Amino acid sequence: MSNVNLSSIGHVSGQLQYSVQRLAAIAAELGVQPSLTINGVPHFEETDVEKLASRVRELPSSAQPIRAVH
Repeated sequence: MSNVNLSSIGHVSGQLQYSVQRLAAIAAELGVQPSLTINGVPHFEETDVEKLASRVRELPSSAQPIRAVH
């Protein structure tokens, strides 16, 4: 049995500083399906996270949604 590294959509959201809702829409746009869903939370393999990150980097900077409020 091989190891599979999975990241929750919330974790990916934090890494990419992009909203969970928008990442879910991008995943659907790309045809990327979660490898596992735990308690309703989608988890993605590393290769799929890389696809999501690539797509986010392609978007114009005005589309980058999350801003920290301090």
